[in-house]
Order: sequence, then structure tokens, then C-alpha cells
Amino acid sequence: MQKTKIYLPQEIYTKHLEIVNGIRFTRREIEVIVYILSGRTAKTISSFLFVSPKTIETHIRNIM
Repeated sequence: MQKTKIYLPQEIYTKHLEIVNGIRFTRREIEVIVYILSGRTAKTISSFLFVSPKTIETHIRNIM
């Protein structure tokens, strides 16, 4: 019987999401990208992540 390796979220981030197409992203930036791809606004994202909309706008500028 073959054992299946279980990855924790931190391991997934470190191995697969930290660098995308040669660009390094923080964990929070990845979260913001996910919400943007889901069609959320900065105001909505800020309420989900418990930060101000200005903080989300800063993350978006850094992502761009």
C-alpha cells in the first residue's frame, strides 16, 4: 500500500505559491489575489481579512 503525503498549508505556500513566474509574493498577497480572482472588491476583501481597505489597496499596488 502506498502512503500519500499530506501537505500542510504552510508547506503548499512555501513550495508552490511563494514564487509565481519568478515573482515573489507574501502569503497575504496570495490571499488578496485569490479574493480578486473571485471578483471581490477591496472593501469586501478588507472585511474578510480584518484590515482596512487602504491596506488592501496597498497590497494590490504591490502585486501589480
